[in-house]
Amino acid sequence: MNIFKLTFLAICTVISFSCSGDDETNSNEQSLCDKEVSIDKRRYDNIDSDDFEIVTFSILEDCMKITIRTGACDGSNWEVDLVDSEGIDDSSPEQRYLKIDFSNPEQCEALIEKEFTFDVFQLRIGDTGELILNVEGAVLGIRYIY
Repeated sequence: MNIFKLTFLAICTVISFSCSGDDETNSNEQSLCDKEVSIDKRRYDNIDSDDFEIVTFSILEDCMKITIRTGACDGSNWEVDLVDSEGIDDSSPEQRYLKIDFSNPEQCEALIEKEFTFDVFQLRIGDTGELILNVEGAVLGIRYIY
């Protein structure tokens, strides 16, 4: 009877350890961010990003949170994307450049702030562990540590 219990316990232990691994791909698939970053040089080059103000931005794990402000009714019709230039500055740490592609069809003049989150996982550069993300319209770049 004791051999049966020990064998059962050993099997349960092996199963629990095999399921608790930290798989990067799996964690990225379960992103808590609203949107993915788009990596598209042509689109980046055609963005005019002066119709709004970046109020705050930060990074928590793989999510960049950006709060923007502009004249609008309530912000419910805004379309917002974060677009990467595809270019990487060879500095230490390396740097990437992004723009916010923003569309506001609302014709009101109240100042509205709204928060958006973007998954920046795909911007990682190898296993360097960090890079600077420069968002046009922000005063400084932000350090992304991964």
